[in-house]
Amino acid sequence: MALTNAELQSDLDRLTETLRAVRIEQGLPADPLPRPIIVEPPLSAAIVHRLAPFKAIAVKLAAILAQGQLTRVDVNKLEQYRDYGRMLNYSYGIFAPLYSTGVHSIFCELERINEAIDEGRTVDFDVNSAMRRLHFDISALMSERSGNEWGMYDKYGGYSDERRAAEAERKRLIAGDEAFRAAYDEALTLIPTEEETMIYE
Repeated sequence: MALTNAELQSDLDRLTETLRAVRIEQGLPADPLPRPIIVEPPLSAAIVHRLAPFKAIAVKLAAILAQGQLTRVDVNKLEQYRDYGRMLNYSYGIFAPLYSTGVHSIFCELERINEAIDEGRTVDFDVNSAMRRLHFDISALMSERSGNEWGMYDKYGGYSDERRAAEAERKRLIAGDEAFRAAYDEALTLIPTEEETMIYE
C-alpha cells in the first residue's frame, strides 16, 4: 500500500532527526554549514583547463570498457587531478562544483575497477554498468568553454568592466603556470582541510 504525503513527511522528519543525532554524536554540527565559496571564477576556469588530460584519460577508459575489457589505472599518478577537483568544490556558482563531483565520481570508478582487478574479481565485474557510470561521470565534465562562460556570467553578469577584468585574469592564469600556481597555492590555504569537510554541505 502506498504511503500518504503525511506519512512520507513523518518518515522524512524522523530520518532527518536521526541523521542530526548521528552528526551530533560524531562531534559535528547537527546541520551542515553552507559550503564556503573561496575559488573565484578565473581560478576555477584555469583549474578546469588543467583537468583536460584527466577527462581524456576517463574517455579513453570508457572506450576500453566499451570493448568489454578492464585495465588498471595507477591513480597515485593522478592525485593532482583529485586535488584540482576538490578545489573546484569551493568555487563560485554551480558549474565548477558540478565538475568537482564528476572528478570525484571518476576517481571512485577507477578505484572500483582497480579493486576488482587486484582482488581477481574481473569475471564477475559488471563492465557494462561501470561503462554507464563512467559515461555519466564524464558528462559532468561539461565543455571547458560552457562551464567557464556560465561561471563568469553567474558572478559578473553581462560584459561589465568587472567581467572584462575577470576574463583577463582567467587568460593570465591559463597561460602562465607560475601565475596559476601562486593563485592556486593561495586558495589552497583557505579551503577546509579533509577533516573539516564533514561540517559542510
